Amino acid sequence: MQLAQQLYEEKKLVTYPRSDSKHLPEDYTDVVPRIFGILSHTKYDKVALPLVGQKVAKNKRIFDNKKISDHFAIIPTEKSLDEVSLTPEQVKIYDLIVKKFLAAFYPDAVWEVVHRVTQVDGLDFKSDAKSLKEKGFYAVYGREEQEESSLPVVAEGETVDTVAQELQEKQTTPPPRYNEATLLGAMETAGKFIDDEELRDAMKEKGLGTPATRASIIERILEVGYIERVGRDLVPTTKGIALYDLLIGFPLPELYSPEMTGNWEYKLACIEKGEMSPGDFLNEIMDFTKQLVNKVKDRSLDAPIASQDGNGEARAIGTCPLCGEDVVDSFMSFRCANYKSTKTKKGAKKTKAKEEDDESGCNFAIWKTIAGKIITEDIAKELIEKKKAGPLSGFRSKSGRPFSATLLLGDDGKITFEFSKSHGEGGQEKTKTEEVFLEDPVAKCPVCKADILEGTSVYRCQNFGKSCKMSLSKVILGKTIARETAARLFEEGKTEKISGFISRKGRPFSAYLVLKDDGKVGFEFDNATGRTAKGASKVSKPKTKKSK
Repeated sequence: MQLAQQLYEEKKLVTYPRSDSKHLPEDYTDVVPRIFGILSHTKYDKVALPLVGQKVAKNKRIFDNKKISDHFAIIPTEKSLDEVSLTPEQVKIYDLIVKKFLAAFYPDAVWEVVHRVTQVDGLDFKSDAKSLKEKGFYAVYGREEQEESSLPVVAEGETVDTVAQELQEKQTTPPPRYNEATLLGAMETAGKFIDDEELRDAMKEKGLGTPATRASIIERILEVGYIERVGRDLVPTTKGIALYDLLIGFPLPELYSPEMTGNWEYKLACIEKGEMSPGDFLNEIMDFTKQLVNKVKDRSLDAPIASQDGNGEARAIGTCPLCGEDVVDSFMSFRCANYKSTKTKKGAKKTKAKEEDDESGCNFAIWKTIAGKIITEDIAKELIEKKKAGPLSGFRSKSGRPFSATLLLGDDGKITFEFSKSHGEGGQEKTKTEEVFLEDPVAKCPVCKADILEGTSVYRCQNFGKSCKMSLSKVILGKTIARETAARLFEEGKTEKISGFISRKGRPFSAYLVLKDDGKVGFEFDNATGRTAKGASKVSKPKTKKSK
């Protein structure tokens, strides 16, 4: 969207980009031929020239004032591409807009489709093939016609021989993760997930957000740390997963159901038609908000989560090692069904009744976050059943350094760490895990020019421990550093701006990773003017002194 905005505001090459319209004004039948003529003198001459001189009919598929609201479809302007200079990224966006515009005025493509049924011992085997006979609008995209079908020609009823046979075993694959493009598409078509036909029609042309706000919605979710970029994919963070579990477990379907958005869009349409007053709609929103707040106030944040079958009972994941009751899934922990917190609110006095209640209860709980790592239900089950789980990676020390360890469950219900190698100087345990490295190098070491290899938890120079100290943790302050990001750091000395770091105080922040002259990795931040601030801080945050 930012690139399209640059083409509109700075380069004047395209019309207003924050539009979801697919139609043009009916009086643009005079403008379109002029754009054809301009494009015919650029690199698009081969696909634009066939349209020059042709009469542009008022086709409702393209020209329809009723399908236009504030803005019409995105098309190239009458300014020539040769008058400006573009970056490679801007060229790609402009190319998409031009080709889509020209293709709309080309004839339909014609396919030849073959459906063949072959009978073998009374069983029917179906074969399908198709070939492009008239390329039509595909010519704009450089697609050529296929003269012959991929199936050999046979006459109906002809007897054929089986030359070879092959049995293929395949597995279904999970749906791919969203990237920004596919997520924007899903937001645009969110209405199709609504069962109610009337509400679905209300959202048919709406979706979630608007063309002008959808990209900023995704950026906001990245900024607050609910999702993060891993390569091209958008991946939920532990914070995002916790929010999802909270909404599902409460439950609060009103906040994530497309039906609610569809219902509001329907009522806004009623206001436009004069069938509903704005005041009535605002009163409904106020009542809805009050009900939602009361619903949240009446529910403890650590109340048991109801089972998936909807019977209202807590979901058990195992047996409490202390008292034999069920261990149930709650919002903040996996805890004993007989759990009674021993904590008293600050400033409150502990009564005798409270003390007796605590003594009769059980204190067993496995918190869903331990040392910065999210504890899944599978990990909790393993810990309860086997008294240990791991080794696990992704823990973070108080100084922000990642480490791996095995979780141990003691007879007293307490959870402790076990490290692969321990008892360093002073009897303190040290985190030492055996790294396994991939053979494919990430980049060249900026210090000694040897290969940087990707390990289980680090990116490290081949000569590390010998003549080089270059090493980069794969998790820095809770943020996983993707292979592509690490490669850019080693090759260019600086990454793109990365969101999702978590400070020692638990606050998310964004920064660049930079290589300093001594080979160490540090942070670089944007200052108030939008420029990067000099003097990057170390990855391991400096300790702060509290004033007395």
